Amino acid sequence: MHTGRVSALELDQEKLRSEMELTRTFRFTEAYQEFVSGKLSKDVMLWTPGGVSGDGIIAHYDQSLEPRITEYGERLPYLMQTVEENFATEHIRFARLAVLSEMVHIPHRDYVEFAGAASQATPAHRLHLPIITNPSCLFSEDNTVYRMKVGEVWFLDASREHGSAALSAETRIHLIVDFTDEAGDTGLVRGAGEEPVSIPQSHLVHREPLSDEERAGLYSLASIVDRDNLKDVLAIIAKKHYRRDGGDGFFWNTVDALVERIPDRELAKHVAGLREYFLLDRTE
Repeated sequence: MHTGRVSALELDQEKLRSEMELTRTFRFTEAYQEFVSGKLSKDVMLWTPGGVSGDGIIAHYDQSLEPRITEYGERLPYLMQTVEENFATEHIRFARLAVLSEMVHIPHRDYVEFAGAASQATPAHRLHLPIITNPSCLFSEDNTVYRMKVGEVWFLDASREHGSAALSAETRIHLIVDFTDEAGDTGLVRGAGEEPVSIPQSHLVHREPLSDEERAGLYSLASIVDRDNLKDVLAIIAKKHYRRDGGDGFFWNTVDALVERIPDRELAKHVAGLREYFLLDRTE
């Protein structure tokens, strides 16, 4: 399924604000922190196999169990009503609230841990519904950077290289829903139009080309990178991706360039292995 806006919902903002305030009492998890650099990235599971909240890492749930609403989902009746009225709940495997601020995700691919698994028992399609957002919240797929707006329903092709960033102290909250592959590419969003799923031109972020001086500055980070600041260095590269157009493959090509220049060859070997972990071969 291609990344793009599918539809837009009329949401009751007063009810949503009330329920989002209630989530302050929830027990959030900080799963997948290896993907995150920054201040805040946390999730709370609202719908899982077996209805258990768990640790938020989707590979850790028993995929043989029937998906159901968790204790936290039960405490958000308006949001769950919105899900039931607008999405094909019979194909939902997971639903969660993702809360971000002042952070960036390392570009990665998802679902790679399920390669070869039976599609009817594993997540295959991902939907985003922004609940609270702001202009500093950005997404990327390959070399495309874009924004999602509140109330819009988006499908995200999580099998392609992608990332997100919340580049301010304002909080971003999205509902993220993972579906099985049983329904194929259609029928997951009720009332969706006939238009092809795509990223609207109005949502694309224009970036000036990365200058030679900026690229050289990024390469110079090889002289200071160590195991303590590695995630910070990766975040600098990822943030630059949202502000400047460095060309196709910019992030990982820049990482490869650092590998060639890092004096500590053991560290360079470790950094060289990150591309495979984030994009190709992840089991945890």
